[in-house]
Amino acid sequence: QVAWDASQYHLTVPRLYLEAGGFRPVRFNNNSDLPFNIELLFALAILLRDYVAAKLIHWFLGVMLLLATFRFCRRYTALPPALLACLLIAGSGIVGFTMTVAYIDLGFAFFCLVGFGYLVEWFELSHRTHPPWQAGAMLGAAAGCKAIFGLIPAAILVILISLVYARRREWKTSGMVTVGITLPTALLVAPWLIKSVVFTGNPVFPGFYSWFGGPDWSPELD
Repeated sequence: QVAWDASQYHLTVPRLYLEAGGFRPVRFNNNSDLPFNIELLFALAILLRDYVAAKLIHWFLGVMLLLATFRFCRRYTALPPALLACLLIAGSGIVGFTMTVAYIDLGFAFFCLVGFGYLVEWFELSHRTHPPWQAGAMLGAAAGCKAIFGLIPAAILVILISLVYARRREWKTSGMVTVGITLPTALLVAPWLIKSVVFTGNPVFPGFYSWFGGPDWSPELD
């Protein structure tokens, strides 16, 4: 099965990029200007084999999400509840469906969970492991999957953790967390924003159309 979004852009746009030998504007397909971290993995799979291999990548990211969930839960609970958490995720209808198609949502969830887990361990272990830049790298990978919405998890975590240390008047640590998360996130998502500016004049096209504009779009659609 090739699901709707995969047919529209998750698989089609990477195939067009491969045929063109690089990035190019895709007219009347506004999704082609979103960040494409996972779609580039799909492009590699298509180059090596076919779209079925691309679907397998998303299935594998779903497996990695379950493994990350298990590892995180085992830090706080016994084996049966940790397994139950994995079963609750795996048994979800939306997860079961997306594991069979070339979407990007399970990769986004995986990167967010690992980034959150790194921060929790760093916080709980008195800064002896997983410095904030590692969480920033994972959250940046997530931001490179989901356009402007992908920046929301990083923004929330920066605000919450910075407030915790600011309340303790540990300004140095608060600043280190802010920079440690923000800088890697920004560096990893910046190439996609630059690409969107080059092709559309809008770094988050078709978002914020009233501010930045863009081709093949309108205020009514916005």
